Amino acid sequence: MKIFKIIFCSSLLSVVLSCQDQKKPTSETEVIPIKTTKVVTKNYASPILSSGVISSEVETNLSFKTAGYIDGLYAKEGEAIKKGQLLATINPTEINARLATAKSDYEMAAHDFERIKNLYEEGAATREEFDQKKANLNSNLQHYNIAKFNRKYTSVYANTSGTVMNRFVNEGEFVSAGTSVYRISSTDKSDWVIELGISDKDWTKVKVGDTATVTIDAYKQVAFKAFVSEVGSAADPSTGTFKIKLKIDPGHHKLVSGLVASVKIFPSQTTKLQFIPSISLTEANGYDGSVYIPKGDKKTVEKRKVKIAFIDKHQVAISAGLEDAGEVVTDGASYLSPDARIIIKNSNP
Repeated sequence: MKIFKIIFCSSLLSVVLSCQDQKKPTSETEVIPIKTTKVVTKNYASPILSSGVISSEVETNLSFKTAGYIDGLYAKEGEAIKKGQLLATINPTEINARLATAKSDYEMAAHDFERIKNLYEEGAATREEFDQKKANLNSNLQHYNIAKFNRKYTSVYANTSGTVMNRFVNEGEFVSAGTSVYRISSTDKSDWVIELGISDKDWTKVKVGDTATVTIDAYKQVAFKAFVSEVGSAADPSTGTFKIKLKIDPGHHKLVSGLVASVKIFPSQTTKLQFIPSISLTEANGYDGSVYIPKGDKKTVEKRKVKIAFIDKHQVAISAGLEDAGEVVTDGASYLSPDARIIIKNSNP
């Protein structure tokens, strides 16, 4: 009986060891099927995304040249106006009186000058008398011209076609010289702009002339063309951002100041990047990642550390690590380990 037990246990141990030998996989013998794709190298500029408020580059505060009481205001806020349109007037009574006085003084001075000029030419007046009358004439002429100029600006006219943004006064109010009456915004298609604040990192990439697209909620399906017209040379101390200005081409669409817009700028300064499918990444931590590439023998793989520039939908932009790589592993990458044996099946071109 003891002999039978020994023989049975020995047989059982042999079977167990035999089974273990059959199931144990080895990295030296296991071959993993994979697929690969080519690494695409492109000069690329990552778009700069921002937002801002659309406005007219030509916005003007209109005012009277002289003080006076407002007689009439002929435009309301939000109203469309045309260049040369009368917008406001002040009571001209006092200015007319000054103009009449200046005109009278000038005419009297001109008469006196003609009289003394004739006497001087006949030798009946001195050179000093002639010069005094001439200086008096010139002085009164200047006063007369100023009075005429002031009379001309007792009315305010639109300097451009556009929209009334603000009206600052009411009829009957007394206004001092230079007090703003209206603020108007040009609606000429070449005057629409948008100002943005961008980071110092993005500021180094942007140049005057770089193209952009602008989208607004009012025209959701329209991407307006734009370009960078100004780039600030100093940071805004309150925000730490750098201001840039873009000019917008509205095409046949109507724009107004105050529209909030989303902006995508395409810098002309590019960087050489390698693009691979996102499924090629086996590890990713911030800007660090890992991929597998086939070795030269096409039978084993190498694990390669890479620097991720950005991930866009189903592709990854690599800034470092794949400069010398022709292809990366896609399908099957998650089953690999360094120096794993592979067989490439149906490689993508």
